[in-house]
Amino acid sequence: KDIKYCAVFYEGQHNDARTNMAIAMTAAEKGADIANYVEMTEGIFDKAGKVVGVKALDRITGDTMEIYADNVIFAGGPFTDALRQKESQDGAPVKPAVSGASGS
Repeated sequence: KDIKYCAVFYEGQHNDARTNMAIAMTAAEKGADIANYVEMTEGIFDKAGKVVGVKALDRITGDTMEIYADNVIFAGGPFTDALRQKESQDGAPVKPAVSGASGS
């Protein structure tokens, strides 16, 4: 009853592009603004140091923009550590959160 989303994943058979498109379209239906070919260049912080938005670059037009949100999620998959480094206010290296599989 309480399940809101479920995905079945079979190794080698998962179409992640289709899943990502379905998530984006659902978000748009719920009122989210979505964009493609837009890269976060750095975080925007409030006085307490919380990320409240991002500075972003449109990779097609070269335009830059600021995007503010109540919640910011770094959903970068294998690139999460690079996103977290951009979150670092003082430029100090961040401890890696993602590591590759070993022995596979």
